[in-house]
Amino acid sequence: MKTFVVLIAIGMLGSGLTIAQQAAPPTPTASTQFDITPPHPCSVAEMRVRQGGGLQMLRSADGDSKPIMTPGITLKSKNGRPLVSATVTVHGTAPGSAVVPAVSDSANNLNPKRPHNMATTVQVKLREVGDGSYSGELTLSGFGVITTVDLKAMTYADGTSWKAPAKPECSVAPDPLLLVSER
Repeated sequence: MKTFVVLIAIGMLGSGLTIAQQAAPPTPTASTQFDITPPHPCSVAEMRVRQGGGLQMLRSADGDSKPIMTPGITLKSKNGRPLVSATVTVHGTAPGSAVVPAVSDSANNLNPKRPHNMATTVQVKLREVGDGSYSGELTLSGFGVITTVDLKAMTYADGTSWKAPAKPECSVAPDPLLLVSER
């Protein structure tokens, strides 16, 4: 019994010493965090490209059939002004370009090399979809895969327009998910 009491006393003394050796909680200090965003020449707050419902076939007047893609684009201007149209350059590959070459970086990680063997510039009419966003549908003939979309110009409802700088500062890759059915 004495041994048991002695062990309990040693245990309590040891835990008391451990608590005494713990450092005091840190004292709060004041700090300020600033988010500094450098000026960006792109005039959109948000730009998204949604994959279309897969390839569709378009029959021309001469009876020839061509595959078309119908991706959607959504834009939201930084200044909140209503948009009516946009001019975009779409980069991608033709249907049947199934082989995508891979390159390895210095850490031997494989990275697919995205070839841009096709490009076309189109104008898309936009409609308001809510929360200051405007959306439109592109009709692209001869594309199998879209790799990037560059915003070249926007036209506002008041007739004024914005043009992108020479470098493609307003560029986005399409969403990786492909919508299979609208239902």
